[in-house]
Amino acid sequence: MKRPFLKPESYFHTYVDKTDEQALAIADDVWHRINEINLEKHIEPTRNRAKLILKKGENHKIDEIKLRK
Repeated sequence: MKRPFLKPESYFHTYVDKTDEQALAIADDVWHRINEINLEKHIEPTRNRAKLILKKGENHKIDEIKLRK
């Protein structure tokens, strides 16, 4: 996972010099400003209509797949 951080042209390179605390603060900010809003406005309201559900675990690896008929 370190390779993207080392390439100067990579988006992730901007985080290479951050401390763990700074990185966690940025991640928390992104979650609340973007992901949490998307979850509340778009995902949760349509959840009961989903036909295919992918449950992801660590590192976004798909752990479970459910198909509703």
